[in-house]
Amino acid sequence: MSSTHVEDATRTETRLAAILRATGTGTWEWHAADGHVQLDREWLAILGYSPGELDTTPDALFTLVHPDDQPRMRRRLRAYLEGLTAECECVGRLRRRDGTYQWRRERCVVVERGPDQSARRIVGLGTNITDLGQAGDRAHPWEHVFDQTQFGLSVAAVADDTILA
Repeated sequence: MSSTHVEDATRTETRLAAILRATGTGTWEWHAADGHVQLDREWLAILGYSPGELDTTPDALFTLVHPDDQPRMRRRLRAYLEGLTAECECVGRLRRRDGTYQWRRERCVVVERGPDQSARRIVGLGTNITDLGQAGDRAHPWEHVFDQTQFGLSVAAVADDTILA
């Protein structure tokens, strides 16, 4: 590789890191075979943590998810990993180091599969969407009701008899 290509790659990497920081986004990589999740410094810093402060197993990291959001986020991740959905995006609240919760959007993609097609390596982006999350909560107040209900439920518009949710 020529020095020009190395310089271009370094500039691109620096630019991407700056973009991620500016958008409140951090990255992570889950090695499913050994049950370890590697969190980058930005992902940790956005939530107020330092490297080495968290247990980085998937189960331990799920304890950061607000209890009301855990079932929905686990379902979405499981459906994606089992191939039932084409993409994985989870929106919910994660506990910051100071005990407060931050609205986050976590997106991931399987980048390596085993011989049996099981997910071996998953990479993801986590973005702070606190302002959007709070607005979304007000805009879609029924989402939590749907997630928590044990029976069928729908919301319809009386004006034109259309099913809204």
